[in-house]
Amino acid sequence: GRVPYQLLAGDRFNLAPGVLLMFALAACKDLACLPSLVRWQINAYTNWSLMLMGLGQLLGQDQWEPFLCTNGIGLVVGFRTAMSQGL
Repeated sequence: GRVPYQLLAGDRFNLAPGVLLMFALAACKDLACLPSLVRWQINAYTNWSLMLMGLGQLLGQDQWEPFLCTNGIGLVVGFRTAMSQGL
């Protein structure tokens, strides 16, 4: 179906807003002008996923849900594996 908000006309799954968010987070994570707490939060990949989920909900991007679900499962499995190995 048609996505409710589309940044680029040829972007069938409307990935551009998410990619732009990821670029912005990657660019800002080492900015000295940001408080250290903000830089620390931006460095956490889990928080990137939460921000991407928030942007998807804000823009009504339901087509992102399968990717975000798979990404979330990957994070849980990764953390579980790390914790079971004593990391």
